[in-house]
Amino acid sequence: MKSGLDSADVEQFLFQTATKQHGAVYDKPVQLDCRTIGIRPGMWIYEALARLAAASKLSPISHQNLTASLSVLIPACRHVGAWRYLSAPTQEIGRAEARGCFSALEDLLASEMFEQLSDGTKRARASHVRTILAQKIPDAMFAESISQVYKYFHTRFSQGFPPRSTLSESSKPTADPDNPLDYPLGTTPHDSIAQLKDREIARMTTDINKLIEGFREEIEYWLGIRKKMKSIARCSTTHTAMGLARKFLVGGMQQKELNQIRKLDKRQFASAIIRLTGDTSAPRHHSIVSKRSLSDINNSIIQIIGIAPYKAAGLRAKHIFFLLRCAHNRELVAAYYIILIHTRWNADALRSLPRINITKRRDVYTLQGYKGKTDKYTPAVDITPENKAAYLAIRLVLWNHEQMLKFGHIASDEQQLWLAWNNKAEEHITRQFSSLGVTKKILLEQMDVPWFSDEQIRTHMLTLDQFKSSSGLEPVQQEAGHSSGNTTVHYISQIATILHKKAINFEFQRRLDATVKFALSKEREYFIDKFDKKHVDLKILFPVGDGTGCTNPFEPPVPQWMSSGACDGKNCHTKDGCSNNRIVIGKSRAREIWALSNYYAKNWKRLLNENAEAFSAWHGPAMLFNIALKIYIKSSSYWHLISPIVSDLEADK
Repeated sequence: MKSGLDSADVEQFLFQTATKQHGAVYDKPVQLDCRTIGIRPGMWIYEALARLAAASKLSPISHQNLTASLSVLIPACRHVGAWRYLSAPTQEIGRAEARGCFSALEDLLASEMFEQLSDGTKRARASHVRTILAQKIPDAMFAESISQVYKYFHTRFSQGFPPRSTLSESSKPTADPDNPLDYPLGTTPHDSIAQLKDREIARMTTDINKLIEGFREEIEYWLGIRKKMKSIARCSTTHTAMGLARKFLVGGMQQKELNQIRKLDKRQFASAIIRLTGDTSAPRHHSIVSKRSLSDINNSIIQIIGIAPYKAAGLRAKHIFFLLRCAHNRELVAAYYIILIHTRWNADALRSLPRINITKRRDVYTLQGYKGKTDKYTPAVDITPENKAAYLAIRLVLWNHEQMLKFGHIASDEQQLWLAWNNKAEEHITRQFSSLGVTKKILLEQMDVPWFSDEQIRTHMLTLDQFKSSSGLEPVQQEAGHSSGNTTVHYISQIATILHKKAINFEFQRRLDATVKFALSKEREYFIDKFDKKHVDLKILFPVGDGTGCTNPFEPPVPQWMSSGACDGKNCHTKDGCSNNRIVIGKSRAREIWALSNYYAKNWKRLLNENAEAFSAWHGPAMLFNIALKIYIKSSSYWHLISPIVSDLEADK
């Protein structure tokens, strides 16, 4: 059988892959030696990998997906259950064999070898492997069509990944229990659904505004520092100071020269340094590396400029000295998050945004990104002067790009925007900043904001928009750039619904706990101080008459149970029971249980004879529940307290 590779290539596969780092795409070839894993032409696994390698020459494949797939396929060649199928000729493979192979591969993924992986990651890897094996080879080469895997195979792995979260689902370190806005989403106290929605919107808005203001203040702080530096640069200086400053920036100064600098007027030397950083001939890095300590000189210049120590933390002196030339990482990170919040894009789309995709008409900037995952452009987003933070951020990013071009730090055709200082002494900066996490951590600690992932920003903003929207999902779908409304429902509406349900359930539990303890406190002193009075809701439980309570007799889970405006109470214990039914044992409820038991003891035969069908449907399940509840109470640690209450009702007394 002819394979997918030329005869010269049969012993090795070369996959052309691409990987994305910091918004830029890089080629990363991957080589696989067929001999080391024991595969040869004609085998199912060989033919699949051969075609994948051939296809990658035309269009590079994802490096991450390929390495994830090979991490399963390579050990699968030593797995007896999987190798039985992978080594078979393709013409012997039908749906039954494919199903057996995929099941064996999941056995491998479930083994100790992959125990460190989550179910979600295992599911993803298994899916990538199935795609390679079932869809890269024409169906005609198999015994029967196997490309539509979903028709004959279902994975054992659950989704595994936690649901997407917003920025407002964590507790505040200094939370006020009396302030409903301090509660995490999903636990918000409320008296009505409308109030819940208002409080959710308020909490989410407060959290995102704190973030925006913190990042805006960071940008404004360094804009203020630039103004100070321009003022210092206008101060008089001397030829000696200028000469020493030039040598200082080049590097490799002798001790004698450093001592001369220390004797200079600090303001004059700072003025000379700032002036020279605006000179295109001044190097971005020291041309000569010196091991002599310059910290005292660096610190004296920083003090003259007037930078607070906590603001300078984590920044190199050159980042500060060259502020009039370009932005440093911390400013760009602040701008990045402000724009991410404003656009609602995913992080990759913003990191990949090229300069050419930002246009300006009058005072309005328009941005349009590209989503590599879906191969589609994002919706165009305008930034107007009214949105002060976003306007400030985009102007900083564009100014930095222009300055980098002006001083020759980037190539004349460079389109990447997130370029800043790095520690490489190369002519042109070609990679966008890579210390995003470190810089982000410093900023968040300054703002006293918990860590979050970039994708949480998009989730937070689209969920907030959904909460605010009175026009359904369509506006949110357009903002998100989803081609299908189903994607928006799964991505955003589901999150909003989950948060609503969590909050409603939590509020019910909060009230139920307080109400039950309040009811019991009348009979037992232990509970007197064990409940929050403001959460007591006497309407939360209606007595059913059999020792249990109903949380809402006016809205039973099955509408057909309604009779004269309320539940008929006949299905509390039938089949799987009723979700509204709760067991709360107090004095009156305990007596109800024993009274009902006595009633059935005396009347069950009559009830059965009069209407066997009704007895089977209602009375029988109620009797069984009553007996089970009595047994449970008598065997519990509270029986010594309940026994005196029901002693006069004991049938065998």
